[in-house]
Amino acid sequence: MLCKRRPNQKMMNSILLFAAGMIMLFLGKGSWDIRQAFLLQQQTQEKRELCRQLCEDLSDSVDFLSESAGRFVISGDKEYLEAYWNEVRQGQRRNRIIESLQALELPGEEARLLETAKKNSDLLIYMETRSMKLAADAYGFPASELPEEVSGYVLNVVEKQMRIVQQIASLLGKEAGSRLHFIRG
Repeated sequence: MLCKRRPNQKMMNSILLFAAGMIMLFLGKGSWDIRQAFLLQQQTQEKRELCRQLCEDLSDSVDFLSESAGRFVISGDKEYLEAYWNEVRQGQRRNRIIESLQALELPGEEARLLETAKKNSDLLIYMETRSMKLAADAYGFPASELPEEVSGYVLNVVEKQMRIVQQIASLLGKEAGSRLHFIRG
């Protein structure tokens, strides 16, 4: 026998109250999720802007070092040599920026690119040290007047031969030097 109950007002109110409560719960949860997503997006945007600024600062830092090394090599002005090594030793802006970028917990590909950039920058410092050593020798600066990194750089056989050719060229004069340059290729 089926129970034929007629819905009464109390039962209807209970069902509607339960449905309204569930709707309020889902609306509250949805609002919470939207707020969390908005905050996450805002944090991501701030992180992206900070990362962009740090990358620009890193580029400026590396450019400063390369510019200082290049100006020393071209002009022989020790002011640029000192500025370069003061930044490398004491300023260390490049290292602080890289540490700040690593603290941002970059995703895998970006972290790998940052590590590659750091290695390339370290290699660039090595190459600039080499060029500064060659320039210092060409300008005739004594090792005692050079930073220890430059004076301690050991030239390889080819670089030493370049120095000998330059010395011979300076002894023979500019005309002979240009001939030696022409012969060397």
